[in-house]
Amino acid sequence: MSPDPVRADRRREGRARRLPPGAGCVVCGETRPELLHLHHPSTRELDPPTVGLRCLAHHREADLAREDAGCPARALPLGSVERQIAALRGRGTELVLLGQAELRAADELERWCLGHPSTTEGR
Repeated sequence: MSPDPVRADRRREGRARRLPPGAGCVVCGETRPELLHLHHPSTRELDPPTVGLRCLAHHREADLAREDAGCPARALPLGSVERQIAALRGRGTELVLLGQAELRAADELERWCLGHPSTTEGR
């Protein structure tokens, strides 16, 4: 079966329409709609209203970090302590990842503007 270019264009346009103007990855700033994905820090089931936009690479990185922190990708019973723990771990992991991205951006700006070596390299 050959690809349908009209259908591909419609899919691309629909993806772009769902994003706010100027939308980009919160980590790297990627803006191509086909590479952006809504990220739920604690999984959609645990924390549906909390989302952030990430490129595919940073979305995968966040998912792996969340799983490593003990936040399961599966739904847990509503109101359970396990669900609350997983949600806290997911949001905490998100904050760590965003903090690391901010430190890298500060290092890059410092190197570019001031010519200083990085103070947070390797974080």
